Amino acid sequence: MSFKPLKITVYVLLCLCMSLISTDVYGSGALSEAESKAVTTAINTSKLGFDVYLEFFKVWDKQVFASTSVAQKRNMSAVASLMDSYDMDIPLDPNAPGSFSLPGYSAMYHGYISSGSASLEDAYRAAVDVETLCIDEISGLLRDPHVSTPAVRRLLNKLLSTSQENLDRFTKLLSQ
Repeated sequence: MSFKPLKITVYVLLCLCMSLISTDVYGSGALSEAESKAVTTAINTSKLGFDVYLEFFKVWDKQVFASTSVAQKRNMSAVASLMDSYDMDIPLDPNAPGSFSLPGYSAMYHGYISSGSASLEDAYRAAVDVETLCIDEISGLLRDPHVSTPAVRRLLNKLLSTSQENLDRFTKLLSQ
């Protein structure tokens, strides 16, 4: 008897619960164009990680992918909360795997899934690549002087920290 469907059901319920939890209190008003683009990039990068790790969990049944996708779901919820507090529309469907609002992200998703489905080691390699991309994207956003609203910077720093932790985790697994 396989318990995989039960694991996935429990995991999905956990994700739904996590999406209901507010992780921060944000300001209000309007964001600059650069900040709006930064927040849109942030939700797309978080969703990329979530979608990839959820698929890898289904393929490889490794807890590290489940726990990392939960962390990415928390990140998506935090970004969505910030977007809501600034009356921004969420530009993507969080329940549609591989669907993003930024060009190129869908192709990246499919590339990561393809390469990470060959072997568990390849999945860890793809995870390292996902986290490296997230770190590069978020670091670039934090260097932009037009991204200055404290709530946005706090959120981006939180996402950066999570990605660095994830990168360390997957790098360690890859080296074992």
